[in-house]
Amino acid sequence: MATLLVQRGTLKQGDIFVVGAENGRVRALLDDRGQTLKSAGPGQPVEILGLNGTPWLGTAVWLLKAKPAPVKSLNIVPG
Repeated sequence: MATLLVQRGTLKQGDIFVVGAENGRVRALLDDRGQTLKSAGPGQPVEILGLNGTPWLGTAVWLLKAKPAPVKSLNIVPG
C-alpha cells in the first residue's frame, strides 16, 4: 500500500504504473476515510493497493498508457 497525492490527470482502478524501480497495477483506491474510489483527480490524496515493492519516500508515480511488453534477456558473446 502507498499513499500519494494526484498532481495531474486522473488515477483509475486498473491503471498500470511505475514508481522508481517498482511497478504495479492499481488494484484499489481508497480515500482518507478508507472508502473505495473508482478514480481520483488532481489534489486528491489516495491510498493505492497493488504495488509490487517498496519505493523510496517522495518518488514520483508515472502511469503507463499500455501494458508493457515482456523483456527478453540476451547474452551477447563478443567475437
